[in-house]
Amino acid sequence: MTTNSWYHFGPRFFDKPLNEAAHEKGLAMAKYTAILMLPWTMAEIKATGSVPFEKFRPKTFFKRYFQLATKPTIVAFAWGFTLSAAATIRNK
Repeated sequence: MTTNSWYHFGPRFFDKPLNEAAHEKGLAMAKYTAILMLPWTMAEIKATGSVPFEKFRPKTFFKRYFQLATKPTIVAFAWGFTLSAAATIRNK
């Protein structure tokens, strides 16, 4: 069985109630952030010229992507995990 939607791969945020599966919520938020950072990286490269046009290759794109995406992905994981963990603690 295959699917054509990126949403079905990996953890999803709203599959379970907010007070369950804190790690899955964090990973889902990290997944969403990683996906949204792809066009963000392209826009950053175009706007600032951080990668010259002559040197623009997939390798240089992904090098810049990993430079830019690290902190937002960590923050998104922490936010999703903390949100779910707080709901779990509050529910007990």
